[in-house]
Amino acid sequence: MKFIERDGEDSVRALLFRPAGGDVRGAILHVHGGGWIADSADIFASFSAKLANRHNVVVRSVDYRRAPEVGGHVALDESWAALGWLHREAANLGFESRFIAVMGDSAGGSLSAGVALRARDASLPLKAQFLIYPALDDRLVSPDGPPANVYAGEFVLSLAYLRQVWAALERCIARKLPLPCRRTHAGPLEPGGAGIHRRRQH
Repeated sequence: MKFIERDGEDSVRALLFRPAGGDVRGAILHVHGGGWIADSADIFASFSAKLANRHNVVVRSVDYRRAPEVGGHVALDESWAALGWLHREAANLGFESRFIAVMGDSAGGSLSAGVALRARDASLPLKAQFLIYPALDDRLVSPDGPPANVYAGEFVLSLAYLRQVWAALERCIARKLPLPCRRTHAGPLEPGGAGIHRRRQH
């Protein structure tokens, strides 16, 4: 466990995972899910360790502070700081900075997409982005949003819960949290992929 320093701000807590052996191929910035209000890098530690060993990469899992205790923009700022740390420390960790990807699930997918957009705007190279069932558009749970799919059910996450976690960010959405869905210019970006997790039937 190490700390990433953020210029002019408090430290950002993050976990660092190295592969057990072999040449380091690159790095992944992992941003955990949890609806911006729950979970932590520690909960995803086993996943991050397996990711590092399976793909021979360094994994940096950022333990960003969560809403509503802090503004929703803080999670994005801390994730961005974590990416900057990976770029600065690439040589010391044994990989080239051009081989860094971002990865996140759910709220972490939204933050990862936000980090990728910031990297694009700052001309900071990224190799790829992996967005796992990302929460990209708050308008989908709005009463004024698209009509509900009458054939769809609620699996794991209910509409009421999704409205609750988006509400936790409500004050930040318009002013400080540049949601991916609100960006008028989204390209060019590094190659990316979105994933849907399917539960195994027993």
